[in-house]
Amino acid sequence: MTGGRRTKSWTRRIELPTFEGIDPHGWVARAVKFFEIQHITNKEKLKIDFITMEGGANHWFNFWR
Repeated sequence: MTGGRRTKSWTRRIELPTFEGIDPHGWVARAVKFFEIQHITNKEKLKIDFITMEGGANHWFNFWR
């Protein structure tokens, strides 16, 4: 512990993968874990999801929104 804060012995940059409409179940599972690790609020989740959409998924998302 340094200065009252616990430091990790490992670090890895974690990114939410882009979604192109392929394997939605796999993408959702990874997104749920990403949001959990990053402590993302429900209000922020939709905004973050939007920026990860590509191709046909982006068109569908814009239509749905």
